[in-house]
Amino acid sequence: MFRGGFGLSYLGTTDYGGVTGFSQTTSAETTTVGFLPFRLLSDPFPNGLTQPPGAALGLATQVGGATSFNDAQRKIPNVWQYSAGFQYELRPGLLADLSYVSSQTKQIGSSNNINSLTPEQLALGTVYLNQSVPNPFYNILPSDTSRGQQATVQRRTLLLPFPQFDTVTMNNISIGQSWYNSLQLKVEQRFKHGLNFLVSYTNSKTMEAVSFLNASDPKPSRELASYDTPQRLVISGMYELPVGPKKKWVNSGLLSKLIGGWQASWMGVMQSGKPMSLPDYYIYGNPKLESGQTLNHWFDTSKAIWVQRPPDTLRTAKLRSPNIRRHSAPQISTVLIRDFRITERQKLQFKASAFNVSNTPIFDFPNTTPTSPLFGVVPVTQINLPRSIELGFRYVF
Repeated sequence: MFRGGFGLSYLGTTDYGGVTGFSQTTSAETTTVGFLPFRLLSDPFPNGLTQPPGAALGLATQVGGATSFNDAQRKIPNVWQYSAGFQYELRPGLLADLSYVSSQTKQIGSSNNINSLTPEQLALGTVYLNQSVPNPFYNILPSDTSRGQQATVQRRTLLLPFPQFDTVTMNNISIGQSWYNSLQLKVEQRFKHGLNFLVSYTNSKTMEAVSFLNASDPKPSRELASYDTPQRLVISGMYELPVGPKKKWVNSGLLSKLIGGWQASWMGVMQSGKPMSLPDYYIYGNPKLESGQTLNHWFDTSKAIWVQRPPDTLRTAKLRSPNIRRHSAPQISTVLIRDFRITERQKLQFKASAFNVSNTPIFDFPNTTPTSPLFGVVPVTQINLPRSIELGFRYVF
């Protein structure tokens, strides 16, 4: 049987005008340098509270410091979803399903600092950009801001599009995108002879273009999504043991009531690790180790591969690695259930659950700081739950 479909939906958003200019913090000095009481609860703010200016300052709001705003032309993100596949009954009760599943999300909100130097300005060189020049904002902008503190300032500051501000972040720019493509295989045994199971395998790739490599870039960088998991295999099922009343073996007498009624279920998961974030370095060659990968040497840390990027140059390395991923390991959980029938309407149920049966740890990403002595070393800190066994009883009436 062939089946397919597609649909368009819109993503929910939480939109607000922001708090810039409408939120101020007043710090309370509670102790002296010697940790003695300094303010009383009866008068914790003797100088009063700092009043928010609201919109009264207009374009001068947050002048001298950092500011942010939402794109006035932002749009509601939307996602197209597609699927097509074949389903075939291999034998009565045993189904196989092969499908292609895809989605494309558009108009995702991105953020970027629009107060940055252009590539042409960066090409002027660090020496030229760092030269001290008279600060035209001195004694004009507030003295407690980065722009109004000193009589001189670096030339790079005055070359910015908005030199009166530190950073100017535009939020919710509706240019982000995301793509998901997958081939999904499923084999299902419907309940028969006390057994049912489901085997599902997914081979997928998730890409996104949401973040900028450099503030001056015209559009976000196309990257692997941080949650991309290309390979995932899940095996689950349930089996009623064939012993006890109305079963194949030991189906009568006191013994059948004592040992019958047990059900066992399980679920095993094997999947790829998530892609590793890359440092802001020049990367020459492929740091992936084809053999010999260990927790103490997760990838090639050769200085010939990892070269520090000079100041006032553009980032060229991707945000995440396409071939180095976080550590992963199979995880298995089981459940054992036994019903003790008291009367027709009453029963006592015993349940034993074991999670991560093999107590197999999963470790976090390796150290990705090239200047660290632990560069390329995976910290031996378990990020998944260790083996856990739960015992429970339930009375049903």
